[in-house]
Amino acid sequence: MPPVPRRGRAAGARRAVRVPASRVAPFCGPRHPRLARAAAKRSKGGGVKHAVALVVLLLWASAGCSGTNGPLRLDVAAAADLARALPALAPQLEQNCGVKLVITFGSSGQLAQQIEAGAPFAVFFSAQERYVDPLVKAGRTVPDGVRLYALGRLAIVTREGLPPVRSLAELAQRGDLRRISIANPAHAPYGEAALQALESAGVVEAVRPRLVYGENVRQAYEYVERGDADAGIVAAPLLERLDDAVLVPSELHQPIRQTAAVLRGEHEDAGRCVVHEVLTPAGQALLQSFGFEPISP
Repeated sequence: MPPVPRRGRAAGARRAVRVPASRVAPFCGPRHPRLARAAAKRSKGGGVKHAVALVVLLLWASAGCSGTNGPLRLDVAAAADLARALPALAPQLEQNCGVKLVITFGSSGQLAQQIEAGAPFAVFFSAQERYVDPLVKAGRTVPDGVRLYALGRLAIVTREGLPPVRSLAELAQRGDLRRISIANPAHAPYGEAALQALESAGVVEAVRPRLVYGENVRQAYEYVERGDADAGIVAAPLLERLDDAVLVPSELHQPIRQTAAVLRGEHEDAGRCVVHEVLTPAGQALLQSFGFEPISP
């Protein structure tokens, strides 16, 4: 594998929508009507003991509030293909769920490993459902907390200064494409799909010696943007425009089934709310505007 210059921020580092620790308020019970209703629903049918326990819990939580009514911090793990769409969707999620999102972007496989190791995320937006399945089996997700939220699309991009690549076959034919970037197929769904598409097109062996791998699909795209790669097969939702790119026919690879999981922990209700908002017509329309295929209701 040809070496790729490593510049800029390390892959998997936390970026975007970060909240300084000094601005994070302690949790003082449900602050949003939807979360309050969920808490009240759980207390019904529990008798006096549950009612007393709920009052004690709220009094205990409020002791550290000092009158603060700031939003609840919610840590979210998100596949790298959401690096443009999720920050744009964040205001809707935060307003309707009464939270402040802190998002960590990375490859789905690496994020799933962090969650398995105990990382305190409340929601996991994976680019492929198979990285959520082990979390379900391990009991890390809440009941009925796993939902398909979109379908991903691949696109071929070319670095500035070169004629645009218009097909997978052209990747094998052109001598000026010395480095072609994809996400690491070992743990990145878009890299896996890219290899499947190259194989379906009958050019994988011709292209393989020129492949360079990003730790996630966002890094693979950055290689092309910086000129470290001449072309790339990346996530269409990462592109600001498709004028100089071409979509890869989806029938050439397995569907990229973007799957969300609400994880067990102290903020399950808030996590459910966030996933619900992504599935609303407004949430689906925004994802579609960034190049995702919406799911049918």
